[in-house]
Parts: sequence; C-alpha cells; structure tokens
Amino acid sequence: MSLQSKEDLIEKLRNKTFRDAFVSSRVSNTLAFQIRALRQKRGLSQTQLAKDLSTSQNAICRLESPHYGRPSITTLKKLASLFDVGLAVWFVPFSELVDRFTNLSTESLLVPAFDEENAERQSQTATATKEATLPRYLDAIKAEVLDQRKHEEFDFTPRYRVGLESAVQAFQLKQALDRTPSICELPSSRRIRGATSAQGGAP
Repeated sequence: MSLQSKEDLIEKLRNKTFRDAFVSSRVSNTLAFQIRALRQKRGLSQTQLAKDLSTSQNAICRLESPHYGRPSITTLKKLASLFDVGLAVWFVPFSELVDRFTNLSTESLLVPAFDEENAERQSQTATATKEATLPRYLDAIKAEVLDQRKHEEFDFTPRYRVGLESAVQAFQLKQALDRTPSICELPSSRRIRGATSAQGGAP
C-alpha cells in the first residue's frame, strides 16, 4: 500500500462506524484466508480437516468464508494445535493494526509449522557457522602453502583438499595460490650462488 493510500485509510478511521467495519473485515478476511491456505499447504481436503476437528465439512467451508465464518477462540486453538502453529489474540492500538495490514503479504500469512520453522532455523545456523569457519580454514591452508613454497617442497596432496566441500571454496583456494609467488620468483641460496659463479665469484 502506498503512503497516500495509508494516509487515506487513517483519515477514514476517524469515523467510528468505519473503524468497527475495518476491524471486523480484517479479522474475518485474514482468518478465512489463513485457514484455507494452511489446510491446502498440508494437503488436506475440507472433509479431512473436518474429521480431524470432529466437525462437518460445511463447518470448515464456513470457516474459510470471510462472509459466514465466525470461529470461536476454542475453534482457533484447535486449528492452531492441528496446524502446529502459534496463535495470538489480543487488543492493539489502531496505529499498529494499520501498520500490520498495510504491509501484509501472502508469505506472512502462510505460517510454517513448528518443525518446519525449527529445521529452517537450524539450517541457517549451520550455514552461518560454515561461512564463519571457512575464512580461517583457507587462511591456514594459504599459510602452509606459503611455507611449503619457501622450502621448495610444495606438493598439492589430497590433505589440502580435505574440507573443500564446494567448487566455490576450491576456486577461492586456487585464487590464493595464483597470487602466491612461485619458487622461481623467491630468492634462494642456490640462485644467489648460481649468479655469483656466473660472474666468476666464489662458489
């Protein structure tokens, strides 16, 4: 909703009749949409949901209609338990109500079940841990590579590839190696002795 539309809504809310209608319609429309969306997301028919709630298919049909649905708090708690989602029912100032419904999206209404949300949280934590650990791991590899090259003993054995779990990590390592001077570019006692001999100096 645009800023102008939001301002228009706030202006209309100055009327008490409009405020009452706004609250009623937002609650009815949102609940009806969510019940239908959550049922479909879990692959349930109205008949199956009715059986789980020990009610009739017609009752579920009414719950999913913003014009006829009048769910009680008890019914909402049963639905929350069945869908394994939270339920929040409380009074709020109109400013908060306007902010919520003017920024409402389909994604925000498709509430994940507890196990689904927990799995996503664990996945995000694992990804963050991996991303935090990778730079230190690559730094350790680069330090060892530099040390090996200085002693002219570098051998890219499989142990350097342990833990490189993706092509991205392997590419980062290759970039680090490409920026490292090769052995022929590093000064060594043998190169210095060779240059001295060529000039007739002491071996």
